Amino acid sequence: MAFALTTFNNIRAQETFSYKVSEISLAPFRRLAVNADIDVVLLQNDTLKKAFIEGDERLVNDIKVIVSDGVLTIAAAHRVSYRGKLQVTIAVNNLSRIDINAAAGIASLNILLSPKLSVIMNGDGNLQLASAGYISFTGSGRHEVASLRTEKKTGRKIEFYENLSD
Repeated sequence: MAFALTTFNNIRAQETFSYKVSEISLAPFRRLAVNADIDVVLLQNDTLKKAFIEGDERLVNDIKVIVSDGVLTIAAAHRVSYRGKLQVTIAVNNLSRIDINAAAGIASLNILLSPKLSVIMNGDGNLQLASAGYISFTGSGRHEVASLRTEKKTGRKIEFYENLSD
């Protein structure tokens, strides 16, 4: 019996992992709504108008990225956690609001240039943002928030760390 379990586990461990990147062209947006348990990376870029879904090939098609009325929405076909399995990278320019409606992880790859950014967290999640402007946080649930703001005139960096819970 132990041999059969060991053999089965070895066969499962040898399954091949197929990596896929899906590229999506985006219409202009100023607001982001994350409705899936997924890792999201924000990339400040004035010219690139794309999003990339990358990770396990079997799961990439479960994620939908849609822009409607200036709101980019990330949604999933199933109510499962995609964290650690998939990542959505989004090029942003002058983002004004982020609504996090799932246990998502959101981080900025570089400094966001939005003068004011409002983040509303409706559930558990974590957030790591660097910004040249002001970021306000509101919401419910347990959150880990780390933000970094760089002052334009002095180049001084100001770090903010918050653990928010209701």
